[in-house]
Amino acid sequence: MTHSLFALERALAEHLGAQRKTFQQLIELASVTGVIPADLADRLSTGRLLRNKLAHGKLTGTVLTPVMAVNMVRAAFDTAALLFPAPASAAQA
Repeated sequence: MTHSLFALERALAEHLGAQRKTFQQLIELASVTGVIPADLADRLSTGRLLRNKLAHGKLTGTVLTPVMAVNMVRAAFDTAALLFPAPASAAQA
């Protein structure tokens, strides 16, 4: 889960041309510019908080249920799909 969110942070920074922004700022920018819907921004913000607590040792992976982890990874993949849509020819195949 944490790795998918770290990768998504980098992808958002590149997509938005905002290399020096925090993950929270990137999520907010993506939401207000219409890159991602508000509900997805909320899910990513929750994931960001969990990721930060895990990265700084304030939580352990044992507090994450499998459902929580899957939901966070799904939010990262949903966002990646919006940032990098499949080419039209691949979508029609």
